[in-house]
Amino acid sequence: MPDFYEIDFLPVHASKSGDAIAIRFQIGANWWVHVVDGGYTSTATDMAAHIEQVYGRNRINRVVVTHPDQDHAEGLAPILEQFHVDELWMLRPWDYVDILLPHFSRYTSAQALKARLRSNYPYLEELERTHFEVESRYWSRSKARKSVLSRCSRRHE
Repeated sequence: MPDFYEIDFLPVHASKSGDAIAIRFQIGANWWVHVVDGGYTSTATDMAAHIEQVYGRNRINRVVVTHPDQDHAEGLAPILEQFHVDELWMLRPWDYVDILLPHFSRYTSAQALKARLRSNYPYLEELERTHFEVESRYWSRSKARKSVLSRCSRRHE
């Protein structure tokens, strides 16, 4: 049970969209920040300012994408670029093409289905690309760093 927690719902400025969610909690002397969904690219600066000014942090422990809609995923790429993010939790449907292929009679190859899934979910693809670019920029090969993407946990050394 946390000693302190705060959940902030930040509007994404669209009438039929949900909110971007920032969570801060403390257990003992340790503080964590989580971000759940990020709104649009245009609202990413609001989320970033909130985390820096209200939480006083430049590190986010977990970023979670609940689903691949634009109003949930698009605004997270700038967050990954601006903050040190320990873990990114997201679905990467193209990782499941071997399981999915039998259910799509129009596709005869896993590569074709993978390409289609990537084109159908451009915000997830952008997050994946941004995540790996940032990882390679900020973390040397001598440091182990855990990133959660899709179904597996990966260690970058």
